[in-house]
Amino acid sequence: MTETKKLADLIPGDGTNLVYISGHLGDQNIDCDGPVEIGFKITKPTWPYIPATSEYSPEGFKNPVFDFPNGTWIEQDEDSQGQKLAELTKDFEKIEKENKDLKEENRMLKEVLQQVQKGQIQTTGVLGELLPAVQQLSKFASNLQKQETKGDEK
Repeated sequence: MTETKKLADLIPGDGTNLVYISGHLGDQNIDCDGPVEIGFKITKPTWPYIPATSEYSPEGFKNPVFDFPNGTWIEQDEDSQGQKLAELTKDFEKIEKENKDLKEENRMLKEVLQQVQKGQIQTTGVLGELLPAVQQLSKFASNLQKQETKGDEK
C-alpha cells in the first residue's frame, strides 16, 4: 500500500496557510469566512482561498465577497449597494448631461460649417465673375505694352 501524502508536500512554498474562504466549497457557497488554516501555503488568491494578509484583508466590509478576477473584496451589504446605486445614478445623469451638451455643441459646429461652406461657394462665384474681367485687363495691358513698344521703336 502507498503512503498517504499531504497537500503541503505537493504544494510547498512561502506564504501563509491562514486564509479566508470566498466561493463555493463543498455544498456551500461562502461569501467570506475565516481566517481558517489550510494544509498548504499560498501567497496570492487561489479560488476559493484568499491569503489572510493585510494586502487581502476584508476588514471594513460588512458583507464582503472576493472578486477573484480583479483580486479585491467587494461589498454585498444592502446599504452599500444602495449607496453604490445612488452613485451610479448620479454618474449616469452626469454622462447624460455631458452627452446632451456634446450634441448641442455638435449641432452648433455643423451650423458654423454650413456657413463656412456657403461663404466658400460665394467666394468661388465672385472669383468666377472676376476671372473674365482680370483676363480682359491682362489683354488690355498687354496691348498697351505692345503699342508702347512700337512707339519707342520709331
